Amino acid sequence: MTLGYHGDVWPATASHPQPHRKSLRSQSDELLTSQLESELEGSDIDASGVEVKVVGGAVQLEGAVADARAMRTAVEIAEKLLGVESVYNGLQVTQKQ
Repeated sequence: MTLGYHGDVWPATASHPQPHRKSLRSQSDELLTSQLESELEGSDIDASGVEVKVVGGAVQLEGAVADARAMRTAVEIAEKLLGVESVYNGLQVTQKQ
């Protein structure tokens, strides 16, 4: 028997039990959230009013942006991230006064 990496799963042993899938997904969601927030901050739109939530690879964007282009850009940035399964656009366009 060969020990080591087999496909996408490491074999569980007494000294190296298989990690709990939920905790891995939670960590992945936190990483996706962080990556998306960073990408939005580095983009050419004002994303200060955008709230990002990620659950199970599904991204939820909430909050306000200045115009339709900013909304499209935020959604496109989210869709391009590796690991994102879907994007829910709950953003609203608001006019700044």
